[in-house]
Amino acid sequence: MVLFSPLSCMANLEPSVQIRAANSLLSIVHSMKLQLLLSDEAQIVERRDAELATALQEKEEAKAKVAELLSKLLK
Repeated sequence: MVLFSPLSCMANLEPSVQIRAANSLLSIVHSMKLQLLLSDEAQIVERRDAELATALQEKEEAKAKVAELLSKLLK
């Protein structure tokens, strides 16, 4: 009579389980790296857009001031 041993079954499955777990871990790490890169890119775009908006606002304020000073000079 042959007895079924759970330990022998686990020993046979263990390498394949470890390989699957390692592959899953690599996939998760890859996804996390991509998310980090994309979030960094999004933050860079947000900062650039904010700086552009500030620069455009400052340009308009400077134009208005120049127009005001010019009108005072011409009066």
